[in-house]
This record gives sequence, C-alpha cells and structure tokens, in this order.
Amino acid sequence: MSAQYRPYRDEDSCDGVENDHLNWNDNEPGSVQIYEKTTEDLPFKSNRRFILSALGVISISIVIGFIIGYFSHSQHTTCIPNISVALHSTKNENLRIRQRIIDNVRSSRIEAFVEEFSSEPRLPGSARDLYLIKRIQDEFRRNSFDKVETKNYSVLLSLPDEENPNFVEIIDSTDRKPLFSSLNKVQNDKNKWSPFCAYSPKGDVVGDIVFVNYGTADDYQLLQDKYNITFDGKILIAKQFHLAADEQVLWAQSRNAAALLLYSEPADYVDDKRSESQLPDDAVRSDSLLWNGLGDPLTPGYPSTHYALRVSAVAMSVLPKIPVQPISVHTAYELLGLMGGKEVPKEWAGLFNFTYRLGPGFQNTSLKLRLKVNNKLVNTTISNVIGYIRGDVEPDRYVILGNHRDSWVNGAIDSAGGTGAFLELVEVFGGLVKSGWRPRRTILFCSWGAEEFNLIGSTEWLEENYKTLYSRAVAYINADIVVVGNGSLSVDASPLLYNAIFNATKEVPNPDTNDEHTTIYEKWLNSFPIMRNSTQLIIPMNYLKNHFIKDEIDDYDSEIFEGKNDDLIDRIEGPSLFQSYLNSATIQIRPNVRQLNARSVYSPFFTFAGIPSLEMTYISFLNPKQQTLFSLPPIHTQYDDFKRVSSVIDPGFKYHKAVTQIIGEIVRDLSDSLFIPFNLLHYAQVLQDLSSALQSRLLSLNSSQGVDLNLLNSAINNFTKAALKFHYNQEKADLRDPMSIRRINDQLLLLERTFLDTNGLPRNIMKKHVIMSPSEILHSYDDTFPGLIDEFAILSRSDLKGQNWDIIRAHFSILVFTIQSAANALAEI
Repeated sequence: MSAQYRPYRDEDSCDGVENDHLNWNDNEPGSVQIYEKTTEDLPFKSNRRFILSALGVISISIVIGFIIGYFSHSQHTTCIPNISVALHSTKNENLRIRQRIIDNVRSSRIEAFVEEFSSEPRLPGSARDLYLIKRIQDEFRRNSFDKVETKNYSVLLSLPDEENPNFVEIIDSTDRKPLFSSLNKVQNDKNKWSPFCAYSPKGDVVGDIVFVNYGTADDYQLLQDKYNITFDGKILIAKQFHLAADEQVLWAQSRNAAALLLYSEPADYVDDKRSESQLPDDAVRSDSLLWNGLGDPLTPGYPSTHYALRVSAVAMSVLPKIPVQPISVHTAYELLGLMGGKEVPKEWAGLFNFTYRLGPGFQNTSLKLRLKVNNKLVNTTISNVIGYIRGDVEPDRYVILGNHRDSWVNGAIDSAGGTGAFLELVEVFGGLVKSGWRPRRTILFCSWGAEEFNLIGSTEWLEENYKTLYSRAVAYINADIVVVGNGSLSVDASPLLYNAIFNATKEVPNPDTNDEHTTIYEKWLNSFPIMRNSTQLIIPMNYLKNHFIKDEIDDYDSEIFEGKNDDLIDRIEGPSLFQSYLNSATIQIRPNVRQLNARSVYSPFFTFAGIPSLEMTYISFLNPKQQTLFSLPPIHTQYDDFKRVSSVIDPGFKYHKAVTQIIGEIVRDLSDSLFIPFNLLHYAQVLQDLSSALQSRLLSLNSSQGVDLNLLNSAINNFTKAALKFHYNQEKADLRDPMSIRRINDQLLLLERTFLDTNGLPRNIMKKHVIMSPSEILHSYDDTFPGLIDEFAILSRSDLKGQNWDIIRAHFSILVFTIQSAANALAEI
C-alpha cells in the first residue's frame, strides 16, 4: 500500500467516549508530532472474494457515513482530538465567517457599552473598577467562552489625597497672603475628582515662574543661549502638546527646576474650519509621570505576584524628583497674564489676549508662586480579566485582543470606545462559537487594569507569561482609542501585519456614505498615501524574470538585485499566494502605516517580547501628523465623556462599528487561516527603506567612521532572498501534510522574535527589538533603526563624539548579525 498519514492514536469514537486528549499545550514550535508515515500493507485474513467485496463496501460506507455525520452536526467540541485534528488540520478557513462577523457587529450595542463604561471615573482598585471586572467576567461566561481567568497583581500606584487637594496660588512674599488661589477640583454633571500627575512627589514650593513653551530640549537651549535665563529653583510652566508629561518632567529635572506646571494651550487645538479652540477654559488633564516600559515600579522585569520581591530603592530611583501639577486653561490664563520679563518669541505666543512673557517672576516682583502637591503612593491590587476561545486545531497558538479598562476621568474616548469594540467582538465571536464554529487557533480577550499609570496590567501579565507567549503568541491587537474623529484610518503596526490590515480594510465599507470611496482601504489610501520610488523596491525583477517564471527557485547570486522593472510583477506566471504577496509588497502607492510607538499597550508586547502588534484609530483631519495620544483635545480631561462622543465625534457610532469590523476580521484571519497570514516581503521592504534612511543620515554627517553599509545591505538582501524562497516553497507545500503546515506556521510565528537582541538597545536594555523599537531620544517618528538614530541624536549635541561612534559601530554589528539571523531562520533545514 502507498505511503499515507495516520494519527498515532486512531480511536474513532465521538460524543460520550472517554479518551486521552492530545496535550498540545506542552508542545513548542516544531516539536508537535501528530502523524506518522507508514508504508505497511493492510492485513486481510480471508481469501474469499465476496467477503473482501462486502468488507470493502462496508468500509467505504462507514467512512462516508462518518464524514457526512461529522460535518452535518454543528458541535465538534466533544469529539476526541485525534479525529478532529485529522479532519481539520489541513482544512482552510471558512471565508463565510468573515461576512458573518462583519454583518453581526451592531453599532447600537457598541454605543450601549461605551455609555455604560464611561458613566463614571474608573481608577484601578476602585469600587467602580471592581464592578466592571465582574461585568466583563459575566460577558465572557454569557458568550460561552471556554475559560475565564482573573489575574491579580499588587502594584504601586499614585493617587491624589482627596482630603488635602493640590493647589496653586499667588502670594505676596512679604506676608504670604494668597492673592489668587486655584484648588484642583473638577466637577461635571455627576462626578467630582482631583486632576493630578501620577507619581509626582509631595511638595510645597514657593518661587519665581518661568515660561518654557513646550519644555523641549530646544526650548531650554533657546532660553539659556538667547535670553540668559537660568532654571535653578524656578517653577516652570509648559504647554502640553508635543511631549508627554513624563518627558517634560525629565527635561525640567535636568535643568534643576524646583517644580513644573502643565497646561493645554488653546491655540494648539484650533479647528481650522471654525477658527476657534476646541478646548474649554476649565479643561485640565491628568497624566502619569512614569512611562518607562517596566510596569510596576517595585518589580522591574518580573511580575508583581504575591511572592515577588519588591525593590523600593529601584522604584525611588525612577520616580520623578520634583512636584508636578496640571492646571486648567483658566488658571494658566491668570498666571501667564501677570508674568514679567521679556516678550516670548513670536511663534511661542498663544490665543490668550495679552502679551506672553518669559519671566522669571511676575511684573509685581513682590509676588511669588506657590505650588502644593499632596499626592500619595499606595499599594493597590489590580486585575486583568482574560477570556479564552480555545482553538480547534492549534490551541497552543494565541491571537490576543486587548483593551485597557481604567481611566483618569470618564474616559469615553480613552478607552471606553475600545471597550465597546472589545465587548462587541466578545458578543460576535461568542455567537459563532454557540453556532458550532471554532477558530483554528486560540483567541484571548484581555481586559487590562492600571494601564494609564505605566502600562502596568498588561506588562505584569506579559512578564508572568513571557516564556509561554514567546513560543505561542501569534499577534497582539490593541483596541483602546478606536475613534477620535471621522476623517480616515490611522494604523500603527508591525510589517508582518500589513497583509492582514490591508485585506481587512478592503472588506469593510466606508462608514461615510457621502464619500466617493466605497471601502475603508480606499479612503485610507486616498487620505494618507505613501509613494515608493521604484528604484528602492526590494523585489529582484531580473531574478523573477529568469527564475520564477520558469518555476525555479535555486541558483541565487548577488546580481539578481541589480535591474528592476515596474510592470513585470503583473506578468509573473506563478502560484496565486506567492504572486499575491509579491503584488502587495511591491505596490508603489499604498496607505501609510505608522511605526509602533512607546505610548500604547502594545509596546511591551512588541519591543520586549517580539510579538507582532497592531493598533488603529479613526482620526479627524485636524493636524493629522500631530495626532498623538497626548495631543488630542479632550483626552484625559473631564470632557472625554459619552456626550462628546455621541453628539460630536461619532453620532450613531458608525465609525466605532467600522473599526470593530476591521478588528474582528483581523482576529478571524490570524486565528483561522491555514497559514498565518504574514507577508515577509513587507518586512524585507521595510528593512530596505530603513537602510536607505540610514545612508542619508550618514551622508548628512559627512562621516561613516567605519560603518560599512555594504554589510547591512548584504544582510538585507539575504533576508529578502530567504523570504522569497520561503513563500515560494510555502505555495508548493503539500497541504495534505499537517506537519508541513505546522512547520511553516512555526517559522512565521517566530520570525519577529529573531529581531530581538537579549542585551536590548544601547539606551534601554528593556527594549529588545533592534529594528522597530521606538526611539529613546526623539519624540517624533523616525525612519531608521532606533539604536542608531538615538546615538546620532546624542552625537549632534555631545562632546563625547568618539565614545558615541564606538557605541554606533558596536550596535551596527549587532544589527547586521540580527538581520542575517532572521534570514537563516527562514531556511527549511
């Protein structure tokens, strides 16, 4: 008999029959063995021809009857794993599920979830937070999730002292009598709370005030060089916009300031269509001053379990050293209007109807500014709630969808909107499970706690499960701030997820029915296109012409990367999946996908664990290049409420619905496709783009100091060739062989991890991803490798240029090695 594949254990009973289940969870990539190959002849005892014929007919009937019966009944969860895996391990996904997900998303349910979750502030560990934890647990159970788990961690938080609120006042230095006082209490229709900067130390500071614009390095340098202003012992006041609060306090500390006040300048939030600010006078925002990617400051690098060692000395070393307090637009108006000193540079002035001045101090020199901060550090139990939908074929492969539950205030945008999308997909996927559908891989729905403080909930869970997730996590999809406007889509993603996001947005209709673009992809492409020069495309056109058309894949040589041809890709006579990947990676105009940043929940998953990550937000066209988490008008203020979302941002919640549909399709694609839908050629193109940017950077420095770009380009070329060969062989794989499918998926799953370096970036050992970790130095997005761009930024201001070049050369060699290692990981053997 010819060679065939059979299960090791071939019991063929279904409902009600006890059997040993395959323990997929104990297997790591490449180690699962379900099938063995056999060439043995089937034994037959009788020589009677009619008995043979009868047995043949009976056997065929049984097999046909079993298959018909198996596929006709809707629930396979009680079938023993051997039979289920044998029938489904080589079966592709049911694409009809895609349309069911898109059709089943309801904007009315999303709206109801957002209204419920944004009705009150929800600080970690509060009574409201505890109620919502149970609420999410109930949603998981009601929707027939296979497992519901609550993970608790004891962490260090910082909260305002409600009995002793923080305040700012102007006093007469002779008798300390307050002439103006602003208690930091804010109230809306239902709630009262105290805006604060988490982890600001206590302090009672009196001194002169200095205006420092946005508090960037350039702002301080200008004040020092041109205006001869010193900052020692001064209380600084800065606009909140270009930098996050934690970055602003670090710069203030570096200049020996005594304290820092933060306010939102109305001029930064002007709607060009109406020429007026979107920021009310009493708006004041809260922020965390700790944002270092370590989660709980007492347990850096390890989960804050009950048995963990707390390292208070480490925590104290990373916490801010000076008091910091946010103030309202109105309070800023009162303080800035009384300031003395020289007039500010023209470009620093805002919308207030007076002359902005730098200080130091007030026009009346007998007046001083007093800041009193009474924040307290508290040990708090926080909770993550995890719901599992077990995969039918590869249950040990995890697609993770996350949303953070906490907020400073009501938090309708940040992040009840994401919670609405999250819980709606719980409903949709739960309905599919109830109807008998199962994804190929396990889906985890994760509700995080204490994310606003330092991404604490997700970071602690990642630290606790790091070794498991390293070998099993397919991707992390974040759903937090999903809608802030009705302009177009903005996406941050790993290159491995470009394919999934492009395909998903092509399936979801444009929610703006008055727009000419029919799908979200078309609108996104029209709004934020990125154009590539054909000479920078990585696909070796001469090689394709000479080899792929002939159905050959061997005989690589360096010359294949020399000529290129724009239109040849459309004429390739090749396999469909391979050609699709080529077309997607070499298209010259595509929607812009932003680099991943350090401000989102996905950051530790990507930069520390190498898990491909993605986040998307529907944004307005108000300063789209500046729309970051800390520059959106109502974020973290009392005006981030349900009324604003439902009446101004997204009436009818049709944009929330659209983003939910996209996320749902991406989760389905990643969890149910036969092959994990990662297009490695997108990564090859990104590497090429980063190398070109690095070359421009070196040219601008007029020096390479031993950095040989030929070595980098050679490694990138090797990765590109390996990716081409990998996808070509993937197309030719024997789809009847489940182990062949598993091997390919293992290589795809672990590819992102090959870009990690155990020693981390030169300026941050916790950031392991040497290709696309966010920069430690620059707050803006950059287009080259983070470990190098940080050193170049320091080089431009450093007197220790020789030492910087030593670091650059060392990290460059690591970069080349890492990319070559990624190429090697794609080999078959």
